[in-house]
Amino acid sequence: MNYFAHGYRFLDDPYFMVGTALPDWLGVANRNVRVPPIRVRPWVDAVDPITATIARGILQHHDDDAEFHVTRDFAELNIRFAKEIKRHDPDAHEMVTPLLAHIVPELILDALLIDEVPGLIDQYYRIMSEIDLAMVSSVVEQISGREPTDLARFHAIFMHEQFLRDYADDERLYYRLTQIIKRVNWGPMPNGFEGLLPEMRKEVTKRRFGLLHFLE
Repeated sequence: MNYFAHGYRFLDDPYFMVGTALPDWLGVANRNVRVPPIRVRPWVDAVDPITATIARGILQHHDDDAEFHVTRDFAELNIRFAKEIKRHDPDAHEMVTPLLAHIVPELILDALLIDEVPGLIDQYYRIMSEIDLAMVSSVVEQISGREPTDLARFHAIFMHEQFLRDYADDERLYYRLTQIIKRVNWGPMPNGFEGLLPEMRKEVTKRRFGLLHFLE
């Protein structure tokens, strides 16, 4: 699952929603700062209500991912997309193929959810812009034992770029995917990959309810 799928149900609970984004924010901004469930659980009953709320949001993220990644639809899409990528480019980097097969369904799913209820994405970004990021960073440091030194920088990028809006368009989605591949330094993108996106989008759309049945 990606940012919007994790967070859109919690627009009325801003710091819980922030918690659902934090594992992925840290995965980009500070990869050495970890908030796994074992470290988070002791904080869900913290005296400070915001600390407790953020901790519960982080656990929600982990719980969502655990349910989502074992759905039959996600497993089948992973296999199908990996085969298609390899068919078009047998020489694609051995790590790029499974990464794309994994994240493309997640990003397209965000696009579908954003499209279902117009205006929710605006609320999502507005709420994210209003959080006390210094407080969030402090909570992360308490939980992880490490200072998230680049969290504020990435949050600024997250708000400025608003890249979740790009996932609805194949050309812009391809651009965002190339940025991810460059970041992990596993490039280049597989040959012909951009041409696969329209069919991949159709397949994810067909399986939308199977992918998120555990949320219904």
